[in-house]
Amino acid sequence: MVAGIDGCRGGWCLAMGTGSARALTVKVGVHSTFADAIDAAKDAAHVAVDIPIGLGERDGRAVDLLARKALGARWMCVFPAPPRPVLAAKTYEKANRLHWELCGKGLSRQAFAIMPKIDEVDRYLMTQPGSAGRIWEVHPETCFAALNGGVPLMIGKKKKDGLRARRALLRCFVPGLDVAVTKASGSWPRNKLQEDDVLDAVVACVTAATWRPEATIKAAGEERDAYGLPIQMRRPVPR
Repeated sequence: MVAGIDGCRGGWCLAMGTGSARALTVKVGVHSTFADAIDAAKDAAHVAVDIPIGLGERDGRAVDLLARKALGARWMCVFPAPPRPVLAAKTYEKANRLHWELCGKGLSRQAFAIMPKIDEVDRYLMTQPGSAGRIWEVHPETCFAALNGGVPLMIGKKKKDGLRARRALLRCFVPGLDVAVTKASGSWPRNKLQEDDVLDAVVACVTAATWRPEATIKAAGEERDAYGLPIQMRRPVPR
């Protein structure tokens, strides 16, 4: 059993996968907190999460730059994670000012928007010793690129053609994907869960099932943060 988690408007979208790594049966649910999602995934051997894990204290992360480089023209899909002290800022103005002081550049609005979820995961991992060995970071777009022979998907995930392309890649690992997506879409309103959230959680689940060490994005000398959390992005191994 493996799991993939993606943040959504309703909280956290959890995709639980069972069976063969190349023929997963997936069930999708939504949980209000990260802790609830992890509790629901307590039987999963590996949990892949679409959120930065392992943060800098006075600078950004080199792994984010490597992920951007790997995505080529789609580099903007990766929002560099802010240093841990920035997470305490309650307004964009304060967060941006502190980010300038620490990193010498501004903080993107997109990164600020997900800061509460970054903080939620960071606090959970630091208060649960040993959990980082089972819970690790992925970025969906680098995962889809890996499944696509290393070629990034150029159509955005919110567009119909983009959703269709992502479904096609996932069906190779999840034969019942369309049924799972339809069931999830019918169980939660769109203001809580959208199709791209489900697909991102599923590709994280596929990554948890197929990952190998050679498929990891990581920077030399940046293996762990000040609290021992691993700084890396794992990717799936295609067929």
